Amino acid sequence: MIRLRLPLFVVLCSLLIWSSTSKAALVFQADFNGSGSGTGGSSDIVQTGGTGALYSQAGSNATASASSASPLSGGSGGYLSIADVGAGSGGAGVTFSPTSAGNSFDSWLTQNGVSAGVDSLTGGFDFFFRMDSMSGTWNSNSLRFLDFSGGANGLRLVLNNNSVDRLQLELINVSSSSLNVTANNPSSSPISFTEGTLYHVAGTVTTNSSTGRVTLSLYLAEGNTAIDTSSSTHRIGQGTSSGSYDVTHAFNSANGFNFGLVSNSMSDAKSLGIDSFRIYDSVPATFSTLPIPEPASLGVILMSGAWFLVRRRRTSSAF
Repeated sequence: MIRLRLPLFVVLCSLLIWSSTSKAALVFQADFNGSGSGTGGSSDIVQTGGTGALYSQAGSNATASASSASPLSGGSGGYLSIADVGAGSGGAGVTFSPTSAGNSFDSWLTQNGVSAGVDSLTGGFDFFFRMDSMSGTWNSNSLRFLDFSGGANGLRLVLNNNSVDRLQLELINVSSSSLNVTANNPSSSPISFTEGTLYHVAGTVTTNSSTGRVTLSLYLAEGNTAIDTSSSTHRIGQGTSSGSYDVTHAFNSANGFNFGLVSNSMSDAKSLGIDSFRIYDSVPATFSTLPIPEPASLGVILMSGAWFLVRRRRTSSAF
């Protein structure tokens, strides 16, 4: 009887090892397990790479909370819940405070990494979201997940819907607008965000070692689906800069940045759930699915499995 159960325990151990080794380039992760302000606690917002705090700006008609009442996906645990009741000024979500530049979007930048005078930008991010309810007139910029800037000599990163049915990722060079890069789904392939449906969003940036030009890619998958960056299966948009990048600094995101619904200026009302926000300092081969169960829950299973084996051996030895 012990031999029949041992393989399952070994498989569970392997899954735990895979969970840690498959994220070698992971520098920041928020799973929104609660509103705690530490790093990695069972009820903290951020699991690794920094801390987070819920916010709702003055004048905003949106509020943010950490919820586990209705997980985004079976077994996924807590998530960021945002309730938007109509147009306001400001936004709501989480203010992230990375531990260092290496735990932020600035980990993408290697100065003079390609050749003298040319910087290298390489990295990626992803998260999951679900529209729990939608009402009113759905507009462009009804979703603005990210929008932060590195200042006069830096870069600005924006993720929003630039029309009703188009998702857009923008890399903006503040000092040279000719280098701005946009990746979005073409108007010939509109997106109809469905209420109650889970979506997986990912973005990457790479640098051509010969030209110094950067390419921005945007991915979208429906459901708790892994995204393979080596194929175009889930890539909905891509853009390349007209020239090479050379910036004094990147996003200045180590000083903190907002994430969630950073603007609620549109008149529509909605309830939004977001989970598993991750930053990578290189482009991962795969943006993985939501962990089911999450690492803490998996640890409980492993401990239970170990206890069962020990208990089983003791019980068996009694006969």
